[in-house]
Amino acid sequence: GGAAAAWFADIHRHYRERYAEVAGITAGSPLHDAHVVAAALDASLYTYARKRLSGVVATPGDPTNGATIFDRRLVPQSRPAVGEATVAVAVSVAAARFKELFIERVASLP
Repeated sequence: GGAAAAWFADIHRHYRERYAEVAGITAGSPLHDAHVVAAALDASLYTYARKRLSGVVATPGDPTNGATIFDRRLVPQSRPAVGEATVAVAVSVAAARFKELFIERVASLP
């Protein structure tokens, strides 16, 4: 990869170090956004289950302002649920294929 790939590697190194420091995660770090993009590129990477979840809409003052959030955990009272919906939730990933796609895309950055 080029300069952008090197920049990403530096940023991700910092991200991994913070996860290790703050959360004790030392075997890599979560790639939430990368999974969302990967699912859009190739939905077959994931196995989905339909689940009924409570939903909230984040309001001003909340760091997630404007987001519609469906969460499998209990919704805190500070954000009471405004409704429920049945949504498709990714419950597993073809990890080797995801890793291959992720590395291929990052390495192709200019």
